[in-house]
Amino acid sequence: MDSFDAFLNGPEYVLNNRRSGRCPRLRVCMGYFVLFLEFFVRNLLGKFLVFAVYSLVSFVVTVAFTILLPYESLRLSQVVIWILVVFAIYLVINIFYHYRKASTTPSGRPLRSNEPPLCNRCRNHKSIHTHHCSMCGECVVNMDHHCVWINRCVGAGNHRHFLQFVGFLTIGCFLFCFAGYSTFYNNYWRPVEKTMFCHIGLDSFWIPSLCSMGDDFISATVFFTYCLCAIIFFLVGGLFVWNLLLISNGQTYVGLLKGDYSHLKRSTTEFLTPWRRPDFREVWIDFLGLRKGRTFWRHIALPSAHRPTVPLRWDDGKFDAEPLLDV
Repeated sequence: MDSFDAFLNGPEYVLNNRRSGRCPRLRVCMGYFVLFLEFFVRNLLGKFLVFAVYSLVSFVVTVAFTILLPYESLRLSQVVIWILVVFAIYLVINIFYHYRKASTTPSGRPLRSNEPPLCNRCRNHKSIHTHHCSMCGECVVNMDHHCVWINRCVGAGNHRHFLQFVGFLTIGCFLFCFAGYSTFYNNYWRPVEKTMFCHIGLDSFWIPSLCSMGDDFISATVFFTYCLCAIIFFLVGGLFVWNLLLISNGQTYVGLLKGDYSHLKRSTTEFLTPWRRPDFREVWIDFLGLRKGRTFWRHIALPSAHRPTVPLRWDDGKFDAEPLLDV
């Protein structure tokens, strides 16, 4: 039995699939294990990680505005500091907005149809690009993967928001590491008392409260935040690049693993250089939903809740009669 299919389809798949083993007890044990895994990931781990994301991002933002920017203001001009402040606020708004949308927007349920093939759990039409996720308990159109960090699947309904979240988060972490290198160097890597945060004469109203906790507290805070941003930059940045490649090639991660896109298989060079494809621009216009007069600057660079071009079934009970809905 394919363990990947068991993870996607849930305990019923294990219990009813004879390929899972000749021993009925083994099938029962595996079924209950998958059931427990679903409950743990969806109801415990997923909710905790969503809370962790909000908490960690809020913590980094707090450190950036209370320690990093005041410290860097002594060596950078006021113009540069204000540019950093405005750009940081822009990034924070987009990070929180797209994370909330990615974690609350339906992943993308297919329209109701009795046309075969049917999902053996939803009893609804299941196209070649649709997969059933046992964690979410529904079929997902253009399913990419089930993401524990947003506690739901990444699919046609929320993939744009997920991509923009990881993109803005990557940029934000890079900006923190780049702009805050002097803060990290002077307060942790090569600390000298006269160049440390609490000894350079900053006069903001929150400085006395922070410095009352001691230089070690400031050093530990700077170290933790800087390392956290560096790790996120490389890990989430790699995920961002991987998603860019998959989307540019018209593929999803689950579809790639299950061979749904075997007709799109290309050489490594073709996969890594998707901009050479003649439909490259159209693929991204469809993915970003830039139809019916929508523009990149208004609907992508700025927060926008417009829906994707793929016909989907939404929680509000509406069906996409047209390939695109205006919001």
